[in-house]
Amino acid sequence: MWSVGHIGGQAPPRRLPADEEVDESDEFVPDVQADADEFAPLHLPEEMVFNGTERLPLWTPKWDTPALAKQRDVMGPRPFQRAFGQRPVTDDELVFEPVAIDAACDKTLALGQLPPGSTKWPVLAGCDIAAGGSSRRTAWWVLIVLAVDPATQHRYVLALEHLRGGGAAALDNQSALFQATYRRCPWRAANIEGNQTQSLVISQYTNHGKVPAQLVFTTEKKHTDLAVLSAEFSRGWWHLPAGDASSRRILAPLISELKNYVAGGTSADGGPTDCLMALYLGWQLAIAPPQKGSNAQVCRIDV
Repeated sequence: MWSVGHIGGQAPPRRLPADEEVDESDEFVPDVQADADEFAPLHLPEEMVFNGTERLPLWTPKWDTPALAKQRDVMGPRPFQRAFGQRPVTDDELVFEPVAIDAACDKTLALGQLPPGSTKWPVLAGCDIAAGGSSRRTAWWVLIVLAVDPATQHRYVLALEHLRGGGAAALDNQSALFQATYRRCPWRAANIEGNQTQSLVISQYTNHGKVPAQLVFTTEKKHTDLAVLSAEFSRGWWHLPAGDASSRRILAPLISELKNYVAGGTSADGGPTDCLMALYLGWQLAIAPPQKGSNAQVCRIDV
C-alpha cells in the first residue's frame, strides 16, 4: 500500500489544448510553484549524500542498484520520480483496522433493512457536499443514512447515495436526491458540511426547512474523532449491509475509504474520502450529548 504524495519529484508539464499551436521557443513554466526542496531529485544508493533528508527510491530493498539505474535510464528522470518517489504506508498509519472493517460487513442485512424491533431507533444522516471549486471528475457528493440501536449503541448503515460533480450545475440533482432519500428513510437530524460555499445550499437541500438538517463545520478535531470511530469498528458496533450484490456494490467505495484512510486526513491509495466524511458527519449526531429533556443515552468509548 502506498501514499501518492511524492517524496521527491517535479510538477508535470502543462498540457495545451490540441488546437493550440506550440511555440518551440517558449520556456516551460510549471503550473505549481513550490520550495526547491520539494523537487529535490531521487538518488540511487551509491549517489546518496546524506544531508538530513533521505530521498532514496522506494524499492531499494527489493531491486538492486543496477536494476534501478536501468529503470531511470529507460524511463527518464520525471517518470522515474513519479514511479519511484512514493512513500510506503505502514499499518500503523492506517486509522481503521482492515480486519475490523471486514468484520463489520453484515451478510444478514441489505441496505434499507434493520433487525426486528428497530422501528423506534433514531435515524440520522450525514452529507458531504462536493466542493464548489472541484472538477466534475473528482468531486463527489455523498449522503449516508444510519440508524442507532439505543440499547447496544450499534450503528447500522441504511442508505448511501452519491453523485459526481460539484458546483451550481449539480445543485438541483443533489437537492432532489437529498429530499427523495429523506422520504425513503426519514431521519431525525442530519449534518451537512458547511465549509466554504457549501453553506449556501442549506435552504434548497431542506426544501426551505421541510427536511430536518443543520450545517456543521469540520475542523482538525475530526482526526481525533476518527480515532474514536475506529475504536467503535474494532469493538464490533458497526454493521455495513452485505447481504446482496447491490448492497456490496453501493458500499464498496465506503469500505475502500475506511481501509485506506491514513492518519492526517489522506487516503493511502490516492482516492477520495467523501464517503468516510459523510459517515463521520452522521456519526457526530450519534455521539452527541442528549438535549435537555431527552431520553437518549450518552455513548462513551475508551480509546
